[in-house]
Amino acid sequence: MSFEHINKSFGNVELYKDFSIDFEENKINIIEGASGCGKTTLLRMIAGLEKDNQGKRIAKTDSISIVFQTPTLLPWKTVADNIRFVLPFPDERLVKNILRLLELSEVADCYPYQLSGGMQQRVALARAFAYPSDLLIMDEPFIGLDTPLKKRIFRQMIRMWRHYPKTVILVTHHREELTAMAHRIVTIGSRPVRILNTTERNKVVE
Repeated sequence: MSFEHINKSFGNVELYKDFSIDFEENKINIIEGASGCGKTTLLRMIAGLEKDNQGKRIAKTDSISIVFQTPTLLPWKTVADNIRFVLPFPDERLVKNILRLLELSEVADCYPYQLSGGMQQRVALARAFAYPSDLLIMDEPFIGLDTPLKKRIFRQMIRMWRHYPKTVILVTHHREELTAMAHRIVTIGSRPVRILNTTERNKVVE
């Protein structure tokens, strides 16, 4: 996935101007920057939800799963059924393995209202990995969670990624909490949005 010379405006506000970025296949990428600097708009362009930008979007796939800031679970389905819902064909072995990796086996038959916010977000993450996508987009999925829980869920995500590799693009404004857990950290600033710094890592650490 890459962008070449992207331009994006909202009215008279020029948010992106001649902006380029690329993401390596099957790597974990973090995009960090201050609130309101254009991170969510970038994710929407990556997902193809923003169509009126100028420039070139190069994607090897349009098979994308998304984890939002708040879990978007189906309230009338159990944890396990929320995961089964996105599968193109039944695969109980996959469901059980994902529940195990994210430590959700004991709540497989519970409904979302019976779970804490952090646990609901883990279910959303489980569902995103269960869906056979090539690209996983995460828009500040740990917002509102305390730091220890945030790190625990991210470690579980890495465990999932090792079993089911995807290209992961995660937006946050808490880089210091997740630095060791990504292959690449891109810091952006505004306006127009520009890349301030890029940190490359050879491996992720749980």
